[in-house]
Amino acid sequence: NKVDLLIDGPTTYDAMFAAIESAKDHINMETFIIENDEIGQRFANTLIAKQTSGVQVNLIYDSVGSISTPSTFFDALKASGINVLEYNPINPLVTRKGWQVNQRDHRKLLIIDGQIAFVGGINISSVYSSGSFGRSKTTKNKQPWRDTHLRMEGPVVSEFQKLFMATWSQQKGEALAA
Repeated sequence: NKVDLLIDGPTTYDAMFAAIESAKDHINMETFIIENDEIGQRFANTLIAKQTSGVQVNLIYDSVGSISTPSTFFDALKASGINVLEYNPINPLVTRKGWQVNQRDHRKLLIIDGQIAFVGGINISSVYSSGSFGRSKTTKNKQPWRDTHLRMEGPVVSEFQKLFMATWSQQKGEALAA
């Protein structure tokens, strides 16, 4: 396995966008928070462009973590053909059997073509847009949120792929292409 340490949001996002751009077959993404802000829109636009080009995109997002993201954000993704799955919806009309309010999906996982995986603590939010040691315009000159991510290649990626597929199945997502 090859592992690269990504020390902050800008480094992580740069590596993620480069990997997404290189995708040829599929992209599986799982996140706790995806916001309708500058970073969230950049991800949405990039994922929609890949879906439109023939790369299948599958997204799992947490209902509580992304509670402030409007449904129209996800509607645009779905309209492009992206498979979107809400983890443990808090809407009582779409809750699943065995639902518990505290059962959340804090995982942040991105898999490109089953060959590259990203995992760590960075959500899809402009809160992470500044470097680890700078000030952020979006946080009114306070220290930005600091977290770390990993970029991996090698046999370990298949284990993350299995984890994504298991979560998709457990949440009763529609069958995905093999």
